[in-house]
Amino acid sequence: MSKSEQFIQYSYYEKTVIDSFELILNKLIIILDLAKYPNLYEECFQIFLQIWKQMRKGTKSRSPKKLAPVIIYMVFKAKGFDIRIADFIEKINSNKKEFTEILKQAAIFYPTYFKRDRKTVIIKKINKIKEIFRFDKGFTNKSQEIFKKFWPYIKNTKDDVIVGVIFILTMIALGINSIPFVHVCNKIGIKMSTVNYQVKNKIFKSLHLVGFISLRKSSDVIKDLIDKIIKK
Repeated sequence: MSKSEQFIQYSYYEKTVIDSFELILNKLIIILDLAKYPNLYEECFQIFLQIWKQMRKGTKSRSPKKLAPVIIYMVFKAKGFDIRIADFIEKINSNKKEFTEILKQAAIFYPTYFKRDRKTVIIKKINKIKEIFRFDKGFTNKSQEIFKKFWPYIKNTKDDVIVGVIFILTMIALGINSIPFVHVCNKIGIKMSTVNYQVKNKIFKSLHLVGFISLRKSSDVIKDLIDKIIKK
């Protein structure tokens, strides 16, 4: 059944909602430079309808203007695209608090969003940053070893933060001192203090280890830990 044939089945109100969604979707495709992914247009449309019908009536979350950007974000994240929520919200000139609230509501009806292959996305981002700093294949291999071993401790945090943790742990493991850690964090778009926090609280405390002061001051301790974890 073609899209035009499906359209006949909708009520007048549903048609106005669909029209509004398509106008917003077309606008966002231009803003976000998504025209090169035409196959995802129909998927965004279908998922929007599916979620919109299940959202509570009379709420702002059900407004096509509010819901459309959230749907697009979820679909592209589920497909493995490297889209940072902060950058996305800035580009569409949306309110962060409102966007995240609607995202939490809409995601309940789109389980694929939670099942997305985060590991693949994170590894791609690590390799992308690696190319910026011109590290060799040895860095790739070591980072993947570290990622595999430390994933259970840091998996419940944001993708970019995990990228930063794994990247800096790999630098420490390989003895790379030529680039300040803060430069890596800036390229990823995270704070150095966030990586410190993750290593201290998610790794050292989880393993009941002491001796962590900071990433630089504790580099020898961190390197010993990495060697032991990888050998297990």
